[in-house]
Amino acid sequence: MKNAKIFLFLMFLVFAVVFAMPIFFMISPILEIPEKKEILENGVTITADVVDGTQNSGITVNDVEYYSVQYQFVVNDTYYYGKTTQRYTRAEANNLKYVTIKYNPETFKSVEIDYDAKTDPEIQTTLILIIICGVFDIIFWIVEVVLIIQFIKLGIVSIKGKEYTAKFVAIKPGVVYNGTPMYRVAYSWVDVIGEVKEGESGDDYTLNEAHAFELAQEFKILAYGNISKISSKPSRMIFKKAKEENVTEENYYICPYCNSMLPSNTTKCTSCGAPRKADSLATNNQIQNNA
Repeated sequence: MKNAKIFLFLMFLVFAVVFAMPIFFMISPILEIPEKKEILENGVTITADVVDGTQNSGITVNDVEYYSVQYQFVVNDTYYYGKTTQRYTRAEANNLKYVTIKYNPETFKSVEIDYDAKTDPEIQTTLILIIICGVFDIIFWIVEVVLIIQFIKLGIVSIKGKEYTAKFVAIKPGVVYNGTPMYRVAYSWVDVIGEVKEGESGDDYTLNEAHAFELAQEFKILAYGNISKISSKPSRMIFKKAKEENVTEENYYICPYCNSMLPSNTTKCTSCGAPRKADSLATNNQIQNNA
């Protein structure tokens, strides 16, 4: 399933970039707030004429559309133009003839004299959209970082890892790729100093492949410190046998404490050590006897 992991990496990377793009396009109104405040404090006051037919709406709050209008003002026989914030209803925008503004005498950028960023619907909507996109974008980037760390760890194990013989512990449910449930294989091994260590694969195996490791009981892994990965492929003979057994999830008991999948006749979880409840074991044995 390496190709699937690469596909997931690329897919989440695309999502992360796509959700980041709106933030850059929408953030300009927020970046203009300090400049507008500066104009309000130090700008020159003037009355501007509203340009007819320039009402424009792009903001809806509580099912009410808010409009902006363009205005013009004259300084030294030169016309300069600006646009109000989208805070007028349609009727207000149609009846608006004059706007009192302040402008910067150097740049001639302007803003309404009673402008308040806290009540600006455009700013409010922009902030909401940025927060929504930002939350999703952070999630996608976190997934990307996790996948990158996994790739780095596997690369380190492949280069510096030492081969050990591991013992099968349990099958654990994983994710679903293209409608196919995938599983992890939990295992243990003894390192060079005699310490018992535990590890598990990624979501790399179908149930039959994971069952093949269960039948084999022992297989090869590469380990470097606490990082490890399975190097053995499911034996063709054992995998064929596992496939012929037509194994399904119903053939397993799922531990309620660690979600490990264990043989249906198990009495104790080999993964976390939790005892199996007597009633579920009795029920399972009864089903097997009836079968």
